[in-house]
Amino acid sequence: MLVKLQLKPKPLIIKVNVDGAVVFINNKYYGLTPLKKLKLLPGFYTVQVKKDGYFPFERQIDLQQAKTLRVKLLPKPNKLIINKNINMAVSVASTLTEHNNPVSSVAFSPKGDLFASGGQTVKL
Repeated sequence: MLVKLQLKPKPLIIKVNVDGAVVFINNKYYGLTPLKKLKLLPGFYTVQVKKDGYFPFERQIDLQQAKTLRVKLLPKPNKLIINKNINMAVSVASTLTEHNNPVSSVAFSPKGDLFASGGQTVKL
């Protein structure tokens, strides 16, 4: 007589400090945060959480019982790009962001105008 064991799915809750992050489990897309409680068969899984402007998160988990995985995505450093054209006009594109939205974009004349906040001067 052959007995077939049936494994019961286990709850997995993934809590992320940032809404709108993409969640993959074993390279399969599960949605954007915040996610509802997932139910997966017991086993080993690779959880990945990604969002533009943040360092990606990846962790191996062993799901044998209900589990809550807390993820803290860390922001990547901001960038400042300065371009100079042949007319000596200077433009600055800032990727300073808050919640993945641009916070500021400023332009400079050849005289070296000041940043909108902070008081730095750009001279070329």
